[in-house]
Amino acid sequence: MMWIKSDGINAHPEWYPGLKAASATHLQLQFEAYNSTHPKCPRPCSWPHKALWCQNSVAPRLWQPAAEGAPIKVKVLSYNLFWWHLYGVKGGQGDSAGRLIKSNMRPAFDVMGFQECEDPEKVLGPVGLLDEYEAVQGDHAICMAYRKKAWALIAKGENNVAQDMRTEFYGTRGVQWMRLRHYASGRTLFFMNHHGPLSVNSGGACGGQSTAHNILHVMATKAQVGDLLVLVGDFNANAGSRTIQNLWPHLQHVFNGDSFGGVDNVFSNVWAKAVLSTKVLGHGGSDHDAVEATVWAGPPKHHALLETEKAQAEAEAKTETEWCRNAVHGDSCWKQVNWAKHYGIHKHPRWYPGLTAHSSSKEFQMTIHKENHRSCPMPCTSQSNSEGSCHTAVQGELCWKEVQWAKSTGIHRYPRWYRGLSASSSWEQFQQKVHEDKPQKCPPPCSGSSGSAHGSTEVHVATHEIATGGGLEPKQALRNLEKADGAVACLIEPNTKYVLSGGWTQKVPGVSDPRVCCDKCQRHGGCNTWTWTDWAKDAHGPECRLHGGHVRSKAEDDSFVSGLPKGQAVREASHASHGR
Repeated sequence: MMWIKSDGINAHPEWYPGLKAASATHLQLQFEAYNSTHPKCPRPCSWPHKALWCQNSVAPRLWQPAAEGAPIKVKVLSYNLFWWHLYGVKGGQGDSAGRLIKSNMRPAFDVMGFQECEDPEKVLGPVGLLDEYEAVQGDHAICMAYRKKAWALIAKGENNVAQDMRTEFYGTRGVQWMRLRHYASGRTLFFMNHHGPLSVNSGGACGGQSTAHNILHVMATKAQVGDLLVLVGDFNANAGSRTIQNLWPHLQHVFNGDSFGGVDNVFSNVWAKAVLSTKVLGHGGSDHDAVEATVWAGPPKHHALLETEKAQAEAEAKTETEWCRNAVHGDSCWKQVNWAKHYGIHKHPRWYPGLTAHSSSKEFQMTIHKENHRSCPMPCTSQSNSEGSCHTAVQGELCWKEVQWAKSTGIHRYPRWYRGLSASSSWEQFQQKVHEDKPQKCPPPCSGSSGSAHGSTEVHVATHEIATGGGLEPKQALRNLEKADGAVACLIEPNTKYVLSGGWTQKVPGVSDPRVCCDKCQRHGGCNTWTWTDWAKDAHGPECRLHGGHVRSKAEDDSFVSGLPKGQAVREASHASHGR
């Protein structure tokens, strides 16, 4: 305690945010000596005043991107670089991370957010990208970059939003942000990069709701109404966390990567249909995959969105020349197909109607493709490119975009391109015409399909609310959580004691980490919830308690951590994704 007062605060003020040597009380000093991974003091009988990170209890109201101005597409990257290993141990592994980024530069990224990043020039410089990007190093080992030819920097900054749990403590956690103006359109972008607190799915020392609301408050105070808002990062939180669940009502969940159960995320204030594309790029030597997303911001006029989608389809066509592709061992689609075929079909058979464990991998791939085309391409059958095969395009596919543009816009602007067709011609007739002109972009349609199978041929733009929750990404996030193993599949709620009804209780003394307590619960077939305390009188130390009952209520208690094993956490997340 005396070292903290005389030396620690002055030498490392970032370790003791808000604490001043001259005014620190005995209780505060004891708390700081206790609040570490290897405490040198017992827990004080009462805490100091409530931590800064715990004080935002109400989420602010956000907005949609401004309707005024020309429409733009914004392509973003989020990438945890695993710095200590990739650059510290492997020496950059032949600039593998930078080469991964450069190989996905068509079109170029507008903004990039890196986590576990200690020098962005080491990432971008060796592959020649520093001429195109301005990089900004932040505290907490996070970095970001923006494309200088397209954007002008208005402001930048950082704010702390959380702190790690004592049992896995590295310090405070922040958000790095910048506000940019697009040269061509005049639109403004508020880009935020975050590396979340530990333990995974805890939200840090004050829990996930506080962390989520702190992030939203930075957006509300540092951005301006009308800005396009984009939040990226390794949140150290997946769908099982209160962090992600408390962001769902306020922002569109644009993308959820599958590393560590889905801790890499992209959020925005756009509406759901303005998410033009998402992609897992691969790991490039990291223990996380790099992920990208492209979102659209523009006036609420459906023809403008159609034109933008048309341009997007043309850009994609430069590299995507086939309308089918079988999953390849090791790629993200293969992982989903493999999991579905060997595990998902047994645990959730209703997710795979008409399939059994004996169905082929291509049948599983087709089911996943139909539900979320961004996760998997349509598989190729032995007759995929034969005259007799057919596939009627579904919304979001490259072919669907081509047919949508032809039916809604092309027939009116260029009627000579569509001889024999009219605006009232069927979807299949338009797809057949596109197939004849561009067979690499569209397969022949199945004549027996009805137009209603493709969804509405009009695009409706929400102009008043951000449509959130219950979309494709929350559903994908739930599946990623279901596939997670160990403690990253747990829900962890710090400073919380569950009040239980019914069931049994088993005490396990000597467990010094809540993550271990949750893992023990997951390995016990009848365990529905768990609680952990750092001091139990009977155990004379930390104690884990496994429970067969169910949570009746929750009480705030700074000496307890409580949580749910994977099965119960998935159920809670599913309810949260539907707003229940």
